[in-house]
Amino acid sequence: MKNLYLITVGIIAMLVPAHGQQVTKVAGKALINPQTAIQQSKQQAQTFLSATDLSDNFDTYTDFSMAFSPWTLVDVDLTETWGITDVVFPNQYAPMAFIIFNPSTTTPAMTQAEIQPHSGSKFAACFAANGAQNNDWLISPQVVLGTNSSVSFWVKSFTAQYGLERYKVGVSTTNTDPASFTIISGASYLEASATAWEQKTFSLNAYNGQSVYVGIQCVSNDAFIFMVDDFAVTTTTTTTSTLTGKVTDALNGNNLAGATVSIAGLTAVTDASGNYTINNVPAGTLNAGFSANITSGNAPLNVQFTDQSTEGAHTVTCSKSGYITYSNNQVNIGAGETLTLNISLSPQLAAGSLRFVLNWGAEPTDLDAHLDTPEIGGSVYHVYYDSPGNETAAPYAKLDYDVTSGYGPETMTIYQLYNGTYKFYVHNYSGSPDISASQAFVQIYNQNGLLQTVQIPSGGTGTYWYVCDVAGSNGQITIKNTIQVNSPGLGKGELLPPKAKHETRAARNIVSWLWNFGDGTTSTSQNPSHTYTNPGTYTVSLTVSDGTTQDTETKSAFITVNGSSGSGTLTGLVTDALNGNPVPGATVSVAGLTTTTDASGNYSISGIPAGAIISNFSANVTSGLAPLAVSFFDQSTENSNTVVCSKTGYLTYSNNQVIIPQGGSLALNISLSPELTAGAMRFVLNWGETPSDLDSHLLTPDIEGTTYHISYSDMGSETTAPYALLDHDVTDGYGPETMTIHQMFAGNYSYYIDNYSESPDITTSLAVVQIYNQNGLYQTLQVPTTGTGLFWYVCDVNGSNGQITIKNVIVETPPGGKQMHHNKTKPSREAENIVSWQWNFGDGGTSTLQNPSHTYTANGMYTVSLTVSDGINQSTESKVAYIQVGPQAISENELSQAIRMYPIPASETINFESPVSIDWLTLCDLQGREVMASSPQAASFRLNLTGLYPGIYLVKLQTKSGTATRKIIIN
Repeated sequence: MKNLYLITVGIIAMLVPAHGQQVTKVAGKALINPQTAIQQSKQQAQTFLSATDLSDNFDTYTDFSMAFSPWTLVDVDLTETWGITDVVFPNQYAPMAFIIFNPSTTTPAMTQAEIQPHSGSKFAACFAANGAQNNDWLISPQVVLGTNSSVSFWVKSFTAQYGLERYKVGVSTTNTDPASFTIISGASYLEASATAWEQKTFSLNAYNGQSVYVGIQCVSNDAFIFMVDDFAVTTTTTTTSTLTGKVTDALNGNNLAGATVSIAGLTAVTDASGNYTINNVPAGTLNAGFSANITSGNAPLNVQFTDQSTEGAHTVTCSKSGYITYSNNQVNIGAGETLTLNISLSPQLAAGSLRFVLNWGAEPTDLDAHLDTPEIGGSVYHVYYDSPGNETAAPYAKLDYDVTSGYGPETMTIYQLYNGTYKFYVHNYSGSPDISASQAFVQIYNQNGLLQTVQIPSGGTGTYWYVCDVAGSNGQITIKNTIQVNSPGLGKGELLPPKAKHETRAARNIVSWLWNFGDGTTSTSQNPSHTYTNPGTYTVSLTVSDGTTQDTETKSAFITVNGSSGSGTLTGLVTDALNGNPVPGATVSVAGLTTTTDASGNYSISGIPAGAIISNFSANVTSGLAPLAVSFFDQSTENSNTVVCSKTGYLTYSNNQVIIPQGGSLALNISLSPELTAGAMRFVLNWGETPSDLDSHLLTPDIEGTTYHISYSDMGSETTAPYALLDHDVTDGYGPETMTIHQMFAGNYSYYIDNYSESPDITTSLAVVQIYNQNGLYQTLQVPTTGTGLFWYVCDVNGSNGQITIKNVIVETPPGGKQMHHNKTKPSREAENIVSWQWNFGDGGTSTLQNPSHTYTANGMYTVSLTVSDGINQSTESKVAYIQVGPQAISENELSQAIRMYPIPASETINFESPVSIDWLTLCDLQGREVMASSPQAASFRLNLTGLYPGIYLVKLQTKSGTATRKIIIN
């Protein structure tokens, strides 16, 4: 049920007396020390108001008081205020924020209608600063919001003679410092009417489930009296809960007094017996959280980030000087219930101690840390969930607590080492899915901090991850990092006991993730991998949303990247692909180093480190009806750098196959193509490692009396016949090799691929051609796996209308019948050392093959990721909503391709241009939930996206010609 909590505040305006004489303002000298009153107000206003005592209409406060607890008053401008001509009242002229004003008790009493409260006999008034702009705050007591929350109040200007009163409204979730408030009333100030009281209402739903302060800020510019009355918070109350328990010293079991325990913004300090109780704990909310497998190292530094956000759970922290801070983000308290949580605080690690911290992803839900000890006092020990150990007696090692609902952290500490070998390993208690897919990593600490981070292998069979051995005599760590069927050491063949209570993790409804890596790049994947190429310290943030609310976790200076000993140099010339002119002001980047081309289009970058392992892949088809069989192709590279060149008005150039010799120099000339216009078409060829040299060919129709054959020997032109160009010729495998038709002429174009290397067969090349027009990707074609000949005949294009006719056959003679002589010089390609591949197909399926095939049987949109490793480093590439299965598969829908949308990604608005009128538009998230609907009834229009959270959405457009479905990204 909804409860209405009223807090009345009144504000004075300028008035006109009943006899017709206008009331004016007057300056004077205050008769009190106002600073005392203001500070008193701040001190008194810390009272917390529970849901049962929020009613406050200000009639109970002393007339003309400048301090009325539990409200907080902050006078930022500290300026003397105007008084009222021929009227006397206490604290007149004093510097103040707000004052309780009772017009019936002034001398003489003020009976004019303009100065009367909206209700009752008093209101809160903010008098104008004398000759300055007001900056005065009226801040509510802290209130706990449930759901469907809003705040409303009545405002009025006493008079318009000196200008209308101006104000803003803000919310703070932390404290009453004005700097802590987020303004919710808009970018500019609001004005209060002078003719009548006006009610203002603001939604607080963004703060549901939180404890907040609401502040009204007067920002009038030398006006007169700002009047506020009948302040109300409306919310649907939720049942609160209680957290209680005892905090003890983990070494000796003694009670700890003075420890600080916090949950949901509420804090308690343990008493002399170590006990604490926190009441009024709201329901658990959405909490962003994340971890990383490594936080420091040399550039290029590849970091695997893991989402550890929770929904419906609380994070409890406990801290005390001299102890390691306790943090548990898996605390669930039933509505209206009391949870007892006893906390054991570990003293900061002493010399000779080691701590293992295990984190992992959502699945498997239950991974367990295990430690086998050497002989201690005549016995050996197995420390795990059923025998968690002891800090002060044998085995002098302890499992802090057992996490059974995913993510971790699960912590194992050795407090005292004994001679012999310790074995630390992790068991997949859940059994499924495979532990290798868990994204788990272990961080090992000693008294000096982080020693080592170990990432779980992406391959192997078994339910045990053997992490490391520790020599008890000297603390030496030997990394094992293998997946195996049996547990190492003591655990071989033993049957682990069942757990007394295996918790079921509450379903997570988090639908979007937005990462900011602090180096100018972002990701919308749940668990992204990111490579930092530039030395520096980076702050990382994660914003998650459940479709209604969002939360952000920011970790300052989280990633530290050290410089590398790079000695490579990259130089070259950037030109316009249309006219060959140099392009000044183009940005060229490699390995986190950036330069800008000079007036002649030249650039040079030195100090480039050796290339890194880079994960990448493609697919022969990305959409279609179920069951959809997809062949995936690894296109990962090693010892390569990615070179990017960009300038406004051009298509961004990106080449991830650039190998720059250390101690040497590479010249790379770049041709930037202007953005595709209507009628233009681009073919992008990618393939595997062998054959090393595939060539794109284009045969044109008659153009100005001549037909043309565009290839490596005659690359064409964009501004003259044939108005088509081969951007560059790749001779060492993989691609991309790009052919663009910039202007079409009537007749038939034939596009095909020649296996210049001749061996192995082109059918084994894993080649993929993607066809683009001005709207983006139009079609993807995979080379046939059967057929005889050196040529892959891809398609024909009708120059009159751009219609594509797919051929997709292997032939012995190329279209047109003329075969070119193979006389290019072919450079050799450096061998790759990638040793493992871990695919995640997004539907629960995985593979460790280099180039797997997978069949999707259910309709939906699937995010695909590939993690590759060279045995030392690893890299992950994730492609969100990459595979689309169903009758509305996006790339299969011709109407979808004809509709233009821009910009992509979008922020506040997105434009639509359609060949036919769009009757109805529906916007859904990736879970199929409708978030917006409208009826444009137009072919071209702009859609307002304000209020939508960052992420990927599907837009369904209904027209009289059919229905189109497109994907959009919102930043």
